[in-house]
Amino acid sequence: MAGVCSLLLSIRPDLTPDQIRNILCLGAEDQIGDATDTPGFDNYYGWGRLNAYNSLLLAKTRFDQVTALPNNQVKLGWISPFNASNKLPYQISFSTNLAGPWILLTATNGFSYTSNRTYWIDDGTLTGIKSNSAACFYRIQLKTLP
Repeated sequence: MAGVCSLLLSIRPDLTPDQIRNILCLGAEDQIGDATDTPGFDNYYGWGRLNAYNSLLLAKTRFDQVTALPNNQVKLGWISPFNASNKLPYQISFSTNLAGPWILLTATNGFSYTSNRTYWIDDGTLTGIKSNSAACFYRIQLKTLP
């Protein structure tokens, strides 16, 4: 685990210990126990088996694709770990001013996943912004686990 922490800090030296813990847990592969086991944290397997690759992808999360769609919709995309559809590690914030305030969208709808990419579409219903005259800025962040 120390080696993965070192790798995370090599690409993101600004990470705090809590952020590193969060990334390691979100990138872990959930281990399935008996019939009473549920996805996510459990007393038998914790957050799961450490996956360095997933954790590094999460640490490097950045929008790399922005597509304007009809009806003022915006589609954002980024590289993500294979287990993103199970872990749902992302949150989107938006603002009409780059300086803020930023509004965190708590709804998980709008996300779609492929094997190595995550997409999010703002159709205006989540942010409430549909007008061409209103600029909208987005940022992505990882969820914070308890």
